[in-house]
Amino acid sequence: MDVNKLLNDEIVISTYCGPQPAFELDGISYPDRITEEQYRLLKNSGVNLVFGHEDLMSTENEHLAFRALDIAEKVGIAYMVRDKITLEYAGLGDKYKDFRKMSEEEKLDLDRRFIESLNKYKDKKAFAGIVFIDEPGSDMFDGISRGKKVFESVCPGKIFYVNLFPYYITSKQYQFGWENLDEPTDPLYAPYVRENIYRYERYYNLYKEKVNSEVISYDAYPYASLGAARNSVHRILWEQQQMFSKDARENGKKFWQFLQCGGRWCYDKNIRVTSMGEVQHQISLALAYGAKGLQLYTGCFPNCCIKSPIEHSGIIDRFGNITEQYPLFQYAFMQVKAIQKYLVNATLKGMMVSDKNYFGLLPDKSVIEKITAGETIFNGELPEYENIEIKEYKELKKVTASSQCLVSCFDNGGESVYLLVNNSPYVAADVCLTFDGDYEYEFVKGTIVDRAEGKDLNIYALPAGENVLIRIVDKK
Repeated sequence: MDVNKLLNDEIVISTYCGPQPAFELDGISYPDRITEEQYRLLKNSGVNLVFGHEDLMSTENEHLAFRALDIAEKVGIAYMVRDKITLEYAGLGDKYKDFRKMSEEEKLDLDRRFIESLNKYKDKKAFAGIVFIDEPGSDMFDGISRGKKVFESVCPGKIFYVNLFPYYITSKQYQFGWENLDEPTDPLYAPYVRENIYRYERYYNLYKEKVNSEVISYDAYPYASLGAARNSVHRILWEQQQMFSKDARENGKKFWQFLQCGGRWCYDKNIRVTSMGEVQHQISLALAYGAKGLQLYTGCFPNCCIKSPIEHSGIIDRFGNITEQYPLFQYAFMQVKAIQKYLVNATLKGMMVSDKNYFGLLPDKSVIEKITAGETIFNGELPEYENIEIKEYKELKKVTASSQCLVSCFDNGGESVYLLVNNSPYVAADVCLTFDGDYEYEFVKGTIVDRAEGKDLNIYALPAGENVLIRIVDKK
């Protein structure tokens, strides 16, 4: 697998939970989904990268991981391996031996075993890299850093992937991840003492200092109902993307954004099952902030969640059938494929905002103020932290709309490219972009490539959450 081509020619579209092996629970048998048919379903949806999940190297399921690699190669999808041995680098004494207390001899033995495992699959054609760990605490960063050096010495040019936490977590999670330790934590991680974004700044700065992987990734699921605000969207969708967008631009990194694919997982009825507008919205915003990768969670329904009776997540269900989410994401990814050549190597220069007239179908402000955590609900004001809002960009002077829209301004090899996004997941918008003169424009919406002329470019009834890519092709 040519990882450079994947990263430089395409927006990465991945599924965090790949197809699952056979499973039985409470007398119900779930089929083996690590099949060519399942991988072709993923490819047909738009997915070009699959993460291993239950098909785990260094376990009794290792043969399934090799089967998945072969199937991925056959259908033309890249594959990210999971290897259980990587978790030993992040052990803090709960689930695995405490890496912080290992002798150098023990660490060298771990390195040797990791290299031995990597050598078994590093030359497989579909192998794109490794999913090293999900949601580590900062006390794990030293071990992860060592594992990264070992991986890069054996697999140069492949992706070393770590997925970080969102910012709304406990101080113990910030420091210890999912390890259950009774140890004091850094006071700068304490909730309510500092805003979440500044707690996270401490965590992320430590990560950059010690690990500093080229792909930045974190997960957050913003479409959740809070009390009377049934259509609330968490401000993290804008705020944390602003943080990672800046770091990606300044340090030449690839920023990958998670997508909420369904909801109601882990018995949480408040995490909404994503609608058409919400699917479009999160994808459009990720592209607007310069993300070069989109990651579906759950993607394929994972065996570890089958015990939950209320889950509605993924584009493929526990039996291997497509869900109602499948056509929503498939449609949205058609637009991603249509415009990726203009965005995959473009640099974000700023974001214009039409106005503050955000329609989120929210209750009155007085009601929101009484809701627990109501201050986290997005209300049309882009968060101040790393805000990239600008008034105009080169030829584009003004944006007006019937409902709040964003225009991300990119430089693509010297050409100005504009991505117009309807910032509401619930209502359509009429939009007018005013330029500094008469031009001919090309705009791309899915399979439709159209042209218009004039000083004003009008886009009518842009559906909830959707985007249009606009280029100037000629001056009149």
